Amino acid sequence: MREKVLEGKLVLLNNQGMEYGYLAILDNTFRQLSVPQSGLQENRRVWDINDKGKTGLTSNPETFLEGGWRPSRDPLLDDADYKISSLLMGEIQGDLNADKRLMQKYNFSIKYVKDRADEKYGVGKWKFSGQCTDIVLLDSGIIASLGDTPKCIPERPFLLPKAEYSRVTVTWADGTIENNRLSNTLLVESWAGSEAMHRLEKKDYLKIKSPHSDKIECEGDIDSIRLHTSSRNQGGHFKSVKDGNPWEEYFVQGYRAQLYREVGGSKNSKLDAFLGYLLRKVPFIFLRKRQG
Repeated sequence: MREKVLEGKLVLLNNQGMEYGYLAILDNTFRQLSVPQSGLQENRRVWDINDKGKTGLTSNPETFLEGGWRPSRDPLLDDADYKISSLLMGEIQGDLNADKRLMQKYNFSIKYVKDRADEKYGVGKWKFSGQCTDIVLLDSGIIASLGDTPKCIPERPFLLPKAEYSRVTVTWADGTIENNRLSNTLLVESWAGSEAMHRLEKKDYLKIKSPHSDKIECEGDIDSIRLHTSSRNQGGHFKSVKDGNPWEEYFVQGYRAQLYREVGGSKNSKLDAFLGYLLRKVPFIFLRKRQG
């Protein structure tokens, strides 16, 4: 029998030092609201610093640099080729021709596994093993994984230097739109403690809430939805989804959800604790269309 065990925010956890990313949920019990320390990006849920009952979503982020406001979002993220490229889908599933078009259009270069392996271990000193992300070092037989996402030079999608604050457009829950709102007048969510992070399991049941209300948009169990709770790249989590609901959007944009689990709790408590440690101690990325 399933019971509601928590309510929280859906996230994609992709730690740079780990081979796989995970689907997870952050428990609202450990949620805090505070002023963002380095500005805001788009699709971020915010609260008015003077009215914590007023919430909305951000768009059109800008960063103040060199005496003026500059768009914080890389236009590459909205390019149709980016959606199918190895930068988003990973080297195994990505379209390499799309990569070539992006490189030509935006003037950058890509280093794939072969390029990075030659650079790190030397030409002729390794060979591929199984998936193209795994290699074997010929002198020791050690198997190494270089990850599925290629490296861009210069970095793309670009990340502007961190600034003390930014400005955004806020679409409030009541439908009103406010332009040029400074980030230091808004509050954002953060989670404290190793107990906040819960990796999702195949038998878990989710109820997804609307961004601006408590209305349930859709629901289902992980296994029936055919979500992959772990994957080498963002697209891999959702490649088998057949129910017609935008599950990738739910995780990328951090929708609120209710988690139901079989009585007895998670079998992955040790892993949950480890991921919670990473949440506090190791830099990680919540995938949001690479930048969001």
